Amino acid sequence: MPNLFLNGLSMFVMILFLVDIKMTKGEKILIISNQCGRTSRLQNMEKMADILTEGGHSVAMLTNNKLGKPRFESPHIKTFEYPLPYDFIPCDHPKVVEKMLDASIFTLMEIASNYSRDITNGLMRSNLLEKIKKINYDLLIVDYVEISGIVTAGVLDTPTILYANEGTYTDLITGPVGHPVPWSFVPNTLTKFSDKMTFIERMLNSAAHLANALAIYPAMGELKRLNEEYNLNIPIDHQRVDLIMSNSHIALECPRPLMPNHVYIGGYTLEPPKPLPKNINDIIADSQFNDIIIVSFGSLVKDLMNPEKYEVLAEAFAKLPYTILWKHTEKPPATLGKNTHLITWLPQKDLLGYSKTCLFVTHCGRSSYLETIYHGVPVVALPLSFDQPKHANLLSDYLQMGLTLDINTLVADELEQAILNVLSDPKYTANARKASDLFKDNPVSPRETLLYWVNYVTKHDGADHLKSQGIRNLSWYQYFLLDIIGLVLLTLVILAIVCFYLCRFMIRCFKSWHKRKQD
Repeated sequence: MPNLFLNGLSMFVMILFLVDIKMTKGEKILIISNQCGRTSRLQNMEKMADILTEGGHSVAMLTNNKLGKPRFESPHIKTFEYPLPYDFIPCDHPKVVEKMLDASIFTLMEIASNYSRDITNGLMRSNLLEKIKKINYDLLIVDYVEISGIVTAGVLDTPTILYANEGTYTDLITGPVGHPVPWSFVPNTLTKFSDKMTFIERMLNSAAHLANALAIYPAMGELKRLNEEYNLNIPIDHQRVDLIMSNSHIALECPRPLMPNHVYIGGYTLEPPKPLPKNINDIIADSQFNDIIIVSFGSLVKDLMNPEKYEVLAEAFAKLPYTILWKHTEKPPATLGKNTHLITWLPQKDLLGYSKTCLFVTHCGRSSYLETIYHGVPVVALPLSFDQPKHANLLSDYLQMGLTLDINTLVADELEQAILNVLSDPKYTANARKASDLFKDNPVSPRETLLYWVNYVTKHDGADHLKSQGIRNLSWYQYFLLDIIGLVLLTLVILAIVCFYLCRFMIRCFKSWHKRKQD
């Protein structure tokens, strides 16, 4: 018996020792999320920080006094906070959101450039980077929209991973990092096209890609100016990026060519549904209807939708033989039906995974897009702005798991009919379940993929061997083979000219010979 106890104690000590090794061998990782406002992409990177901490790494996040207190599950995540000016307006402020609505790519990049300038100035004047540099972080993970992260990566001189919350269609970054972006079949971020485009669509898609390439120059130019102002002497480009991790899945978006230094981690924030809270269970129990429709339009809905549209939605919902759970924080619409329940906060992930949920009426934000696919729920999409039309198009046209309506021209009868059409046609539910199966069919989980590639980049002190050195060093005219095409055309022109003069010479000779013969 004593030997059994000693053996058990030895095993327990060994387990503790191995756990301690795992914790002490963890790498030091600094995460830089979008610094201009508290958005869903920031929440996703907070979840990433928790996952990396669970994986044994020592994680810190760069933040500022305008973002509010980070919402980590783990108490072991460190934060570095720097001050921004009193008059700094976050990007989720109604004034900024209104300005960005339907803005061109040039306006959006101008806004991004201004934020990048203010954030870089705030960070440099705080001298926080000098403090961070002394810690010698092993890895930097940067949200690609945080353009000022280029400066931070250059100053810290650390292996860098870019996080693309929107997925692989974020060509503002995949191009500069060195991934091919064929305009002929890769739809632009700000278009609603698929990889099957007509002649006109390919022409518009090419124009959009060209606009993207031109629009990023002012933002990069501002960073170069700051580079000189603070005497940093660092390269201002994306060439140092070792890896791109995109919050997507290979089966959910149009196929496109990608380099080895791109990995999918879509679904890393998702997990099986938890039990519903009591207030929602009570609503479901008291309802006369068996099935549930979830309605949610994200955190910016107050800035993107007016009260008249709420009335249209409520009128349509009131006619349906379903229980409606609607995330709504504004004044109740006058047309609200008895079957519609307004709730200030919905556990959206858990409700989408609930067995009685049959439809999701959504604005198609990135998180909602992934969550509805993960749980296999058909949709009626009402995109409001930004990247939402792109997601709506992927759901309704590419994955064929619902319908998309125009919120600007929407009437109650149209919405009611669309909902009934989706629920009465079994193909939408079948396609939603198929998309869910594809999303979940992975050799390893998205979280394990995230941890593996973070460990891979830190283990090898970067991932230069995964980059295409050729494509990154090509100029734009070399990339499109314009130099070769030019040489071929020049050669053909020269040959044509030579042939022309040779033929003319031969004709003259023939005429001269013929004339002499007649004489």
